[in-house]
Amino acid sequence: MKRNDTPEIRFGGDKIGVRQGLSEMIRNSHLSGVKKQVVLSAVLINIFFIGVISIYYMLLYTETQGDILKTGKLGAVTAASQVEQYISTGINTINLASHTVENMISEGRTSSEIVDFLLNQSVAITNITDGESPGLYGYMNDEYLDGTNTGWDPGEDYDPTVRPWYTQAAAGGGEVAVVDPYLDLDSNTIMIALSKMLSDGKSVVAMDFSMEKLQKMTEEVARDDESDMEVVLTATYKVIAHSDKEEVGKDYSQGGRTFGRMLVKELQSAASDAFEMNYDGKEYMVYVEHVASDWLCLSVTDYTRENLRLNALFILTVLAITFSVCILAVMISGSIRKDQTAEELAKNLSTAESVAFSDNLTGVGSKAAYVRLAENIERGFAEGKTAVAVVMVDANNLKLINDQYGHEAGDKYLRGCCKVICDIYKHSPVFRIGGDEFVAVLTGEDYENREALKTEIKEEFRTDYSQSGRPEWERYSAAVGMSEFKSGDTCLEDILKRADREMYEDKAEFKRGHTSDKA
Repeated sequence: MKRNDTPEIRFGGDKIGVRQGLSEMIRNSHLSGVKKQVVLSAVLINIFFIGVISIYYMLLYTETQGDILKTGKLGAVTAASQVEQYISTGINTINLASHTVENMISEGRTSSEIVDFLLNQSVAITNITDGESPGLYGYMNDEYLDGTNTGWDPGEDYDPTVRPWYTQAAAGGGEVAVVDPYLDLDSNTIMIALSKMLSDGKSVVAMDFSMEKLQKMTEEVARDDESDMEVVLTATYKVIAHSDKEEVGKDYSQGGRTFGRMLVKELQSAASDAFEMNYDGKEYMVYVEHVASDWLCLSVTDYTRENLRLNALFILTVLAITFSVCILAVMISGSIRKDQTAEELAKNLSTAESVAFSDNLTGVGSKAAYVRLAENIERGFAEGKTAVAVVMVDANNLKLINDQYGHEAGDKYLRGCCKVICDIYKHSPVFRIGGDEFVAVLTGEDYENREALKTEIKEEFRTDYSQSGRPEWERYSAAVGMSEFKSGDTCLEDILKRADREMYEDKAEFKRGHTSDKA
């Protein structure tokens, strides 16, 4: 269309004096009607777009909070998983040592023989934990026996039966007790004690465990999961690990209006595992994950800047739309661009959710995906849908491969182990829930054939590992444990724990058969 083919409409125009009369007004009435229609159309369009933008803003705000919550949940779940895995090393060690000591006591072995056993085990424990534990000690044969190499002299007045490691083990009823952390002044590190009362009702086996490695894990989780803060608290709100090392050892249940104290207050009053809190003019999103030892893993994200950005974006967008009312064509083209932006944002958010529930290395489900599936399955328990089994698979020799051939070879090894699992359990979802840990949840056809499939996967790993001509990272090997729903189970975690115990028995058998390997 040519420029002069477009009628020119001017808002305003020449002033009309009072004395111009009715005839002048009639001549301009048609033009005034057009102006009114244009103004009315512009106002309606402006209202429409402001409404659309308001709705879009609310959706964007909700999605942003959801993304922050997902990030926090992933961080807390990851930290909790690593805490569980870290402590389980000590718990398994205590259980194995307790079994041997019980046999020695029942056989009437001397204290000297028991100390020799503790000393030998302590050397192995120190190596396995990379120096995080000095080894075993305890109260046996009615006296304090020390198998550690610390050179500590308790003195003649030392009464082990009043120490927390003894009293809490006695209260544990034969279960491994996780004793409250304490600060070792010599090394300036947080330590915990794991202890277990033996069947005679008076003997206790214990070991100290450094939290330094757990501290490093916490710092890595905060860095990798893009949260602002990762915190591990005891049941009494003492800090045993924190992405800011200066906070380690503090008691968050005490003090004035500190961030830690406010965090605990909000935590105590929160109705769910996710909550918001305000502190010092900033807004935080907090997600909490509980650990079996009654500890709490918190992931904290500061989303103050994100809120300010969203508010500024909303105000500027409304102003831009208001000013563009005078140029309808620009406003329409702008709305099209905004629609395209909305579609792209929705696509990006969908992609982000897909990534959050998929393991980057292997492509199977992530820990978060497993948590979501567990929730769905647990709802089915109430409806009588209990034909469920869980297979726990833990790759052997991963540390050996990483140390000798590098993490790239280790990644190839994990992908290969994962493929074996997926090939066997073709009809079941598979998840990577830890560094070298995988879980398959069996229903339907795989559940019906679970025993045959368990035999098949163990045989497949044995065959692969026997291929001595292959590179180490292609000799796939893993420990396998399986358990199914039993009466009294209330959650998938109950089944997983039994499968985990069977897997550790399988791993112990592998170690005994391959003494030169590090499983």
